[in-house]
Amino acid sequence: MRQVKTTNKVSIREVNMNRLPFPRFLRLVLIVLTLHAADATAHGRSDHFTPKYRVTLVSAANPQQRFSPYGLNNRGEIVGTLSDEGGYNPAIWRDGHIVEIFPPIPDFQERNFAVAINDRGDVVGTHEFPGGVTSFFWAPQGTLDMGAPPGDAGFVIAKGINNRRQIIFDTAFPWGNFLWERGTFTPLESPPGASSMDTLLTALNDFGEVVGQGTFEEGTRALLWREGTVEILGVLPGTNMSTARDINNWGDIVGSSFTTGVAERAFLWREGEMKALPLLRRDPRGVNSAQAINDWGQIVGYESNLDDLGNQTAVLWQHRRALPLSKLVKREYAHVTFTSAVMINNRGQIVAIGFDSRIAEQTQHVYLLTPIF
Repeated sequence: MRQVKTTNKVSIREVNMNRLPFPRFLRLVLIVLTLHAADATAHGRSDHFTPKYRVTLVSAANPQQRFSPYGLNNRGEIVGTLSDEGGYNPAIWRDGHIVEIFPPIPDFQERNFAVAINDRGDVVGTHEFPGGVTSFFWAPQGTLDMGAPPGDAGFVIAKGINNRRQIIFDTAFPWGNFLWERGTFTPLESPPGASSMDTLLTALNDFGEVVGQGTFEEGTRALLWREGTVEILGVLPGTNMSTARDINNWGDIVGSSFTTGVAERAFLWREGEMKALPLLRRDPRGVNSAQAINDWGQIVGYESNLDDLGNQTAVLWQHRRALPLSKLVKREYAHVTFTSAVMINNRGQIVAIGFDSRIAEQTQHVYLLTPIF
């Protein structure tokens, strides 16, 4: 793959030897036990429990720059792209500050995008240049040369990274989908009847389970890859297409099921069963979409109406209830209206998009919502 111009480069061995403080197996066992206890506690609470959040504006120090978020880890770090008249460059937001990962690229024809971050602080993203797209893996120690997937693809697009440093890719010319680990690209085959050109990956969990979508004669279907197999998840009643957007470490999957037009319903897929997520209000014209799920089972997304699709409301689903995110913040943030919630981590922190009523120019802003206990 074509390489991004950066400073330090490290080998695969150096990256893989930089482990977390606990052995990986023990860490996963502790996660499962902790989350099981947390889940039991959460389900033992009254369904009337409603979270409250404090709000932090995620923005660049330079008002001429715009930060677009694409990934959130459990440390509350957000990766995305910092853009201005000079181009696009990957950056990390942490502790109230945005830091660019690479030096700015002076050539506007070349652009870098950070798309995902894990709890180690590793970042994956894409580098666009005239005639193609390649991907990068940036770790705190430096950048890693991941090699190239089979087929010498002209477009190699990183889509996600987990805490085991497994990375998923879509490729084009030729088309394909891959799971990368320790220098090896493993193909994720499209199911029979699906077009490999239109099979896309969207997310993976810490167990290497991957979700995405494939296109068949009857339409798009949400897909799940695990243990060397691929499963078609189906659709909700009354719809004819679906797509999966996220998967947690319990194997719960969220996404949207929709019709050929624009009617869309959020779903939760759990243990082989797909169920619709409730709307904020009973509205035959209401539509909603689930964007992300954490290991506590909290889900975020948005709701709208077929008669006014531009008027969206950010939603949190918890204990089988839909909650309007704008009503869950402290009173001093009442001037902010959230239109979409796009990410949530295991601390319950949410990345949301919204508007500030105090600003005459109605420009979208990025916010981090942190639960108050």
